[in-house]
Amino acid sequence: MIISLDTESTGLDLAHGAKPFLITTCDTEGVTRFWEWDVDPLTRQPEIPQEDLCDIAKLIDSVDLIYLHNASFDARGLVTVGIDLPWAK
Repeated sequence: MIISLDTESTGLDLAHGAKPFLITTCDTEGVTRFWEWDVDPLTRQPEIPQEDLCDIAKLIDSVDLIYLHNASFDARGLVTVGIDLPWAK
């Protein structure tokens, strides 16, 4: 299966605290999935349920190929929330 994946984040500086607050995917069957989280306005940190991170990691592990528009940014963003994006995919 092939998916496209995109992230939206709380800022551009992922090395200094910005993190994704929205992750979207779409597969070859036309199924769109998204995970969106509230962001604490004082800390600018998303409140991410562990279950969502597990679901995203399982989806990434299950696919053969992942299309990304800004791959290096999205991969770094996923790492900030504990998800590894294998470059081979």
